[in-house]
Amino acid sequence: MSDYWLVVGSPHNWRTAFEQKNIWGLKQTQRYLWESLNEKDTLFFYVTSPVSGIIGHGTVRIKFHQDQPLWPQEIKENKVIWPLPLRI
Repeated sequence: MSDYWLVVGSPHNWRTAFEQKNIWGLKQTQRYLWESLNEKDTLFFYVTSPVSGIIGHGTVRIKFHQDQPLWPQEIKENKVIWPLPLRI
């Protein structure tokens, strides 16, 4: 049985996620959430501005660890900020 999750982010972060081959990342402090996610769980993508609401959905395909900068902010700062990604 799959679970349903509400994932909050900015419109910019969602665009970046889809540009990065449908990958969304979580911080180390969110490890308990990442560990709770399973393949085939459904994610609802929620934005807080300019209008609050769900803008899409996806299914968790795979979870993996990221040890190299992937996201624009990580590349700019040359450090991994979201080491717990999942492909949706």
